[in-house]
Amino acid sequence: MEPTTMFHPFLWFAWFHLAIIQVQ
Repeated sequence: MEPTTMFHPFLWFAWFHLAIIQVQ
C-alpha cells in the first residue's frame, strides 16, 4: 500500500468536512 493512496482519501475527507463547515 502506497502512502499516497492512504493520503488521498484523508485529504478528500478533510475537504468534505471543510465544505460542511462553510455551509453551516
